[in-house]
Amino acid sequence: MKRKRGLIIAGIASIVALVVVIALIWWAEGSWKHTQAAMEASTSSEASSSSAIENSSKSSDAASSTSTDASLSSSSDEATQTQDSTASSSLSSASDSDDAVATDPTTTSQSTKNGKTVAQVQLTWWDAESAGIQANGAVNNVVETGGTCTLTATKGSVSRSVSREATVNATNTSCGEITIPRSQLAVGNWTIRLSYSSSKSQGVSGSQTVNVAD
Repeated sequence: MKRKRGLIIAGIASIVALVVVIALIWWAEGSWKHTQAAMEASTSSEASSSSAIENSSKSSDAASSTSTDASLSSSSDEATQTQDSTASSSLSSASDSDDAVATDPTTTSQSTKNGKTVAQVQLTWWDAESAGIQANGAVNNVVETGGTCTLTATKGSVSRSVSREATVNATNTSCGEITIPRSQLAVGNWTIRLSYSSSKSQGVSGSQTVNVAD
């Protein structure tokens, strides 16, 4: 009887142990499947994140390229506008030379041999009107009183001159406006010069051509 009871207990223990083993196997399999699914989800998430980063980088590069192209285009447009402005200014300057009133942007002087300062005389504007040849100028490197400015017009062997006393300014000596009367001038082109002379300075401007109309 005791032996029979022991066999029954041993059988029950074996069954319980088998159930436990089966349960452990089932749990381990479920846990492995869960872990595998989590790993697959994590891998998929990482792949999506990497793809998003790559797409964002491409978008950023494209935006940067577009911005660079726009900047280059803007710089090109500005350079073109600058060139157009320069060309327009040059054409405007060339057109101004045909107007009745002209200006001389350069300063021309001649040296002297009598120990005087070389006066840098400049014709600032000149014109030919019904009153005659009118001109204005200044001595840019001399600030003094007592000097005389003379406007001379030459046509072939004919020469006409008018002088006036110069006036001193803060930075130069001004000749003011000088007019050679129309009654002294024949029709045609005249070459004009503005000269300056004082006890200390002497000089003459560059020559300019002015037309006296009929």
